[in-house]
Amino acid sequence: MARPHMDETMDFLTSIVGEEVRSIDEDFGNGYVRLAVSEAQRRQAQHDIRNVESVVIELLRNARDAQARTVYVATAVRGTCRTLVVLDDGVGIEPSMWERIFEPRVTSKLETLQVDEWGVHGRGMALYSVRANALSAQVAKSIREQGSSINVEIDTSYLEERADQSTWPTLICGDDHEKVRGPHNIIRTIVEFVLEHPDVDVFYGSIPVIAATIHHSDEHEWIGSALSRADEAIELQEVAKDVGLVISERTAYRIISKQIAPVQSINIQLHDTYEERQDVVGITEADLDRDARGLKMSPDDLDAFRLDLEKAFDKLGEKYYLDLVDRVEVRQSGETIRARFNFDKQ
Repeated sequence: MARPHMDETMDFLTSIVGEEVRSIDEDFGNGYVRLAVSEAQRRQAQHDIRNVESVVIELLRNARDAQARTVYVATAVRGTCRTLVVLDDGVGIEPSMWERIFEPRVTSKLETLQVDEWGVHGRGMALYSVRANALSAQVAKSIREQGSSINVEIDTSYLEERADQSTWPTLICGDDHEKVRGPHNIIRTIVEFVLEHPDVDVFYGSIPVIAATIHHSDEHEWIGSALSRADEAIELQEVAKDVGLVISERTAYRIISKQIAPVQSINIQLHDTYEERQDVVGITEADLDRDARGLKMSPDDLDAFRLDLEKAFDKLGEKYYLDLVDRVEVRQSGETIRARFNFDKQ
């Protein structure tokens, strides 16, 4: 008797607020149910995307599957909001599909499926999962055969990321393959992708640095070409915004005047002096159990302190035109707390 009553209730709710509220298709009793398709998709999205680094790898795989040969990953952080802008020179997206690609089960790979070390790709769930876990995700610009730009805003208090976003991983060359060690942050995610796909050039940096890199490049015709051709600050600011790279007019002027240097691709950096590279020197992980008499801080307290520092930096940044590039690093060792701020001038 319970089943007809449940059906009537669910049908009534569905008629009022729509199909999305219906999370159960069938109740078998004793706690067993058959989930509705929409609820199963929602739960899969939460499983597929577990942190900010998961978003980065999905966007990189998306660019790879779009036959991109050059990818730019630009990032900015303000408080608990992480901005990611990924530009590629792939096949592009029709305007009519700009919203639909974020719907579940929508894919351009009807007869092909990619299986790599990150799992299966081509189910039509990657971009849906990204949007489902982000504050927003949208196509900033795309032109057929000239590439795409996707902009994602993430609340890192909901979708976590590694606190240490500045340390570069260490590359260890073995007999048969290369291993990567270090924090599982954004840069390590990109390095691992490049090692698997050396034919794709990937550039990574802050939004001003990536805008400068594209501006000073001599690329073929693609969605970023207007940045290369801009010769006035106001024009550069406008065309950068058009592809999702929001910069101030002052920053645009500094790019035009070459005060902001372009960055080399990760591929080039890997083949230079990468084995010896370590951007954070002299800061080591705190060993809270080494000395019972020493100061002990919980990771949650250190994270809360980091957020306070970022908010304080925002006030300083507004006065001196500074933008944080990465999360503030806070490390505690013995009786010492160290904070590291990585920033760009606007």
